[in-house]
Amino acid sequence: MAYFIGGLVGGVIGCLFFGGLLGWIIHKLSRLPYSTADALGLLAVIILAGFTNSSPSRSILATWVFYFVTSVPAYFILERLRLSRATRSAPPESRHEPPMHLEPAEPGPPPLPQTIRSERSALAAEMQLEEEIALSVRAEYPPPPPPPPPPTTPARRRARNFIARHWRGELSLPVSYWLVNFAVNVGAAVAVFALATTFTPNEGYEPAGILAFVATTWAVLTVLAVWQIVGLWRSADRNADEQFKARRSAFWARAAQVMAVIGVLQFGAGVVNTAAPQFTELSRIVFQNDPDIPDATLQLSDDARLLILTGGIKYGLAGRIDTLLSAAPNVTGLLLSSPGGRVAEADKIFDLVRKRGLDTFVSDECSSACTLVFVAGQNRLVGQDGKLGFHGSFFPGMTEEDLQDMNDEWANLYRSAGLSADFLDRALKVPPESIWYPTVQELREAGVTVGDVSKVAALPDGFTPAASLASVRETFLSASGLYEAIDTHAPDRAAQIYAHGLDYAEGKISLDTLTSGVNSIVTQLVTTRLSGADDQTLVEYALVAADEYDALQQRDATECFRYASGTGTVDLKNYIPRELAAREAAVNERIVRSVGTAPFVTQTYLDTIWGEVGLAMQATLTQAQFDAFMTPVGQVTPSQHEAYCIAATAMMRELAKLPAHDAAAAIRSFYQ
Repeated sequence: MAYFIGGLVGGVIGCLFFGGLLGWIIHKLSRLPYSTADALGLLAVIILAGFTNSSPSRSILATWVFYFVTSVPAYFILERLRLSRATRSAPPESRHEPPMHLEPAEPGPPPLPQTIRSERSALAAEMQLEEEIALSVRAEYPPPPPPPPPPTTPARRRARNFIARHWRGELSLPVSYWLVNFAVNVGAAVAVFALATTFTPNEGYEPAGILAFVATTWAVLTVLAVWQIVGLWRSADRNADEQFKARRSAFWARAAQVMAVIGVLQFGAGVVNTAAPQFTELSRIVFQNDPDIPDATLQLSDDARLLILTGGIKYGLAGRIDTLLSAAPNVTGLLLSSPGGRVAEADKIFDLVRKRGLDTFVSDECSSACTLVFVAGQNRLVGQDGKLGFHGSFFPGMTEEDLQDMNDEWANLYRSAGLSADFLDRALKVPPESIWYPTVQELREAGVTVGDVSKVAALPDGFTPAASLASVRETFLSASGLYEAIDTHAPDRAAQIYAHGLDYAEGKISLDTLTSGVNSIVTQLVTTRLSGADDQTLVEYALVAADEYDALQQRDATECFRYASGTGTVDLKNYIPRELAAREAAVNERIVRSVGTAPFVTQTYLDTIWGEVGLAMQATLTQAQFDAFMTPVGQVTPSQHEAYCIAATAMMRELAKLPAHDAAAAIRSFYQ
């Protein structure tokens, strides 16, 4: 209720200020009466406020209704102020009051009739005699001299400094327009810098100091703007009168006044779009304890090794955490459950977590600014039901450029925690009213979740060693030298394999899904590194492939076709003997460890080799088998799968019969 009443009062004050200012401008330009000019000014304020202050939560129609309601009392207040000022400034004779220094005239004697002229003559003679006696007395006894007149007070000298002269409109129009505009811009920059230096606290984010800075800054800017516009308007009026007397055009004077009106509108838009939203939001933070963000609770686990944070991140939370950590030196982890809050306060907590070297955990949800606290952890783990939510930054009254600067600062903190640039580019482009929940694999690949559960000092409920990425890695490394080679020479692919393994360990995927995913990663890696393998390794690769095709063809011709043509992944352990699987792993390991480069060969050389291989295949295959192999993969019918597989086996065996250099050159060209 208090917020609603405050909004109404603020709306009335805003309509009173901007409506009155626009009414004054309209009156000066058009000579309309103030009652009409004020009504037009308030109408302009209502229309502009509807376009600038509407939001998804409040439609433009609702905004218009709100400002119409607040403009009604503002109009009557304006009219009362105009009437009071006009009454005080009116001359006495226009106030319909009798002059105070005049006394009513006494009625004179009635005119004398013509019949008593003799009496009048006698009376006149008597009056003359009395006057002569009085003159003789005055001559003998002269009256005292009149008192000296009171000393006159010298007229007050008007200030002649630059500021006063501009305010009175005494400067020339070019000086008032160009020089003063430059001076105001410089003065505003100096004022903002001085205020920023004064109100910036040593401890960083301080809402009360920021509120004082915003309020004082806009107050200074308002004073400068009023001084600038009023002085310019008066100078333009004086210039227009001079031009009129000289019978010249007053175009530039009126143009300057039009620009003054535009400047007022621009300043008003800045107040409505920037100052008012920022002042409102900061006031709610300072005086209402940020009511839109839930209060946070802090508690220690039973063994005093975990600090549990539940609720929103608002001003003062960092100080509470610092105090609690100082009193609980055994705390090694921070369990987060928060929808987010103020990024500046989360930045403070980020520094505390890093300084203390805490592990961070999320068992349900940690979104928005909470993710910044999470990535500060040394080990960062998300439970099976946990999720992290990301979006871009937002604060009322900020422009797109300001928000981009905030996102850049936010991204720098994330990068310092090891998060990938591609992930941040996507995460911080999410609109503030939306939220993105990355998958477990996306979080691991981006470096958001890192660490080893087995090495964490204290674990919350729901976090078990089965979810250890390190244990999954150790399992793969002990299974085959191939995974050790991948871990060493292709760590990005190894991370993908371990992510699949961890998903399987946590019960999120099936064994078949795990096998298919790992085989696909290994096949792609081996294929891309074939060109760097030595000649003998590639010959062995052809022999292993031929034996695998043959074994598959005997069990399932379609699976053989999918594997040989590369149109699908196949779990070979279900079709080939263990010895052959070991041979394949050994060859793949040698290929992955290869660091050489493919020697240059001409296309003519390759055409000759493939010609020899084709002739050898035709000598051992039927025409149907050869034709099936030469058919484009997408056009091979199921009935041709067996023939295709037999031909692929023959090709690999014929390649292996060639000199190692020739065979390797042909195999490299086949998999390019």
